[in-house]
Amino acid sequence: MDVTRTQLEELIRAIHDVILIRKDISRLAASKRCHFGALSVLATLATSGDARVSHLAEALMVDVSVASRQLAQLEAHGYVGRRADPADGRAHLVFVTEAGRQELASVRADVVDHFESALHEWQGGDVATLTAQLRRLRADLGLSRLEPSPGADTAVRAEPDHPNHQQHRTGVDALS
Repeated sequence: MDVTRTQLEELIRAIHDVILIRKDISRLAASKRCHFGALSVLATLATSGDARVSHLAEALMVDVSVASRQLAQLEAHGYVGRRADPADGRAHLVFVTEAGRQELASVRADVVDHFESALHEWQGGDVATLTAQLRRLRADLGLSRLEPSPGADTAVRAEPDHPNHQQHRTGVDALS
């Protein structure tokens, strides 16, 4: 590794700045009718398609109770619906409604407009490079989560047929 501890410490400080940017985005997105966390649930559900609440919680790396609360908020606004799971009549699937798709598109447009205004002096290549490097960082840090620390709780929470099976773990390894 050709990276110094000082460089890594500076990277960690820069990541803190990214967290602050995320909070700014949260405030911008939440100016609509839903909290940013609920909008994250909506976006994940829109991408993944119909899902059980437990699978959605696993994909978001949150507790089922958190996902359920956020889904209740979305359902109250008519952004998600529920239907019986054809594979298991005891369970239900949640899905994004047309109103949910419209709300998500509106919030995304607001956020993109904000970025477009703020980054008007950036070149397309700069945005592409930053995007690629952030994705690489996320992937590399994600890979390190799969290596359990001694004594860590590494129980897998996803069901074997779930696409995230063996990907997410509980305990310290699940922190992101």
